Amino acid sequence: NKGTSRCIEDHHTLMLGWTDKSLAIIQGIALANKSEGGGVIVVLAEVDKQEMEDTLLSALQMSEHPLELHGTEVIFRSGNPLME
Repeated sequence: NKGTSRCIEDHHTLMLGWTDKSLAIIQGIALANKSEGGGVIVVLAEVDKQEMEDTLLSALQMSEHPLELHGTEVIFRSGNPLME
């Protein structure tokens, strides 16, 4: 099942859930990680992995005010944060 495999990361930021505010939160965390050369954000939400990836990709490719990750990697996993 896509997006349900284990995620082996350390020194990362874990974001639980996906809402219309998630991209702004990702951008804020990425900006905070900029001085460290980037970081890793792991998103666990009850939303399809591909849908979250597509939303992020669209935001990165916007012609005006694109989302900037400043070297931060974003990893998506689908699942219930309360049940995993």
